Order: sequence, then C-alpha cells, then structure tokens
Amino acid sequence: MRLLRFLLVCFLAAPFTIHAQPYPTKPVRLLVGYAAGSSTDIVGRVMADRLGVHWKQTVIVENRGGAAGNLAADAVAKAQGDGYTLLFAQNGLAISAATLPNLPYSAERDLVPLAPVAATPHILIVGPDFPAKNVQELIAAARADPGKLTFASSGVGNSDHLCGELFNMMAGIKAIHVPYKGGAPAVQDVIPGRVAYYFAGMPVGLPLSKSGRARALGVTSKQRFPAAPDVPTIAGRALLN
Repeated sequence: MRLLRFLLVCFLAAPFTIHAQPYPTKPVRLLVGYAAGSSTDIVGRVMADRLGVHWKQTVIVENRGGAAGNLAADAVAKAQGDGYTLLFAQNGLAISAATLPNLPYSAERDLVPLAPVAATPHILIVGPDFPAKNVQELIAAARADPGKLTFASSGVGNSDHLCGELFNMMAGIKAIHVPYKGGAPAVQDVIPGRVAYYFAGMPVGLPLSKSGRARALGVTSKQRFPAAPDVPTIAGRALLN
C-alpha cells in the first residue's frame, strides 16, 4: 500500500535567482491543488503558517482544486519564476507525470522540488452506519454483490485512487470509483453512506474516526500508525482469504 507524501515545489526559472537577494520581500502564494479541508490543504496550511513565521512575511494559501492537482501545478509552472508562487503537492504530481503524456506542463522541466514535508499512510474509512465492521467484512460485502459498492478518491490518478484500486485488485473485488476534487468533499459522501469507502489521507480520516463521524477499518502502513494504535494494518495475506 502507498504512503501519502507531501512536497513543496516551485517554478524553475533560468537563471533561478531568488537566493541572490533577500527573500521574501513581499507575500508568497502557496497553491494547493485540492479543495479546502483536504489532507493536502490541511498540511499545506500548517506549512504556510510556519513559513510565514520563519520568513516574517505573509504566505497566502490558494486552493485550485481539480484534475488531480494538475490545475494548480500548471498555474505554478506558468507563473513568473521569481519564487513567489509555490506549489504544495503530493504523490499525484509524480503519478500524473508518469501516466498522463499530454499534460500542459512538464513536472521535470517546469518545476523544481524544494523540500519534502511529511509522509503518512492512508486510512480506510467507511460511514458510521456502514454494515462492515472490519476489512474482511467489507471484502465479503463487495464479493457478495460485485460492482455495487463504490469508493471515493480526491481525483483520478491520486494516491488514494491508486490505493483503492490496489486494494480491489488484491482482494479480488469490483467497486466503482467516484473521484472528487479533494478529500473534504469525498468524505461528505462517505459519512452518510452515499459512497461505501475511502482511503483517506490521515489528516482527514483520523479526526473523523476519533470523533465517531466515520469508522476506520485499517491503515496502509506495515505497522500500526502511532496516532491510531487501535486501527489494524491491512495485511496483504488477509485480503487474499
């Protein structure tokens, strides 16, 4: 299973000159390619606050949700290369570069990574009234009625989408993928049961689980996540039973 990794990137100019003079001397824009309240947005806003304190300058978070984060990435790639327009990205940036040949920008040519920020596993959640109480029961429900269950993602090609597809493949089940513009709108349909399950980013899924608004069935890491010690890992062997 996959980890959700967050990365701070910037437009690559030639020459790249932001270190030649004091920086920053004006507000910095931080673009997030997902809806407000998504995992990327939550971590990005924490990052923006800390950068603002460190730089003693305003860091403005701007959400550009859609196209699995590529709308924001394209906007940053086309921005002036002065270091004042940054992108807060995640795995979807690399996935898109590998799977979508006709992107309007090149992540390798037009963007430069600045720093890795965080990495967390995904957490598999369902609504509090969903019948399955564990991963095995979810798999059994999907096998009993192939193609009926649905699963959410924050966009086609994102890590949560691929995580869901990998889960389905390993478990030998068929479920319908329902993409959204971010984790926050995705859970709005998972909580009431309009969508069956979601491999949420930890910043979105864990608070919902702890508050009882969603039920956590498992995490995608090899060991239990320290902040959720009661949530089991999703073992590959168990998926094949």
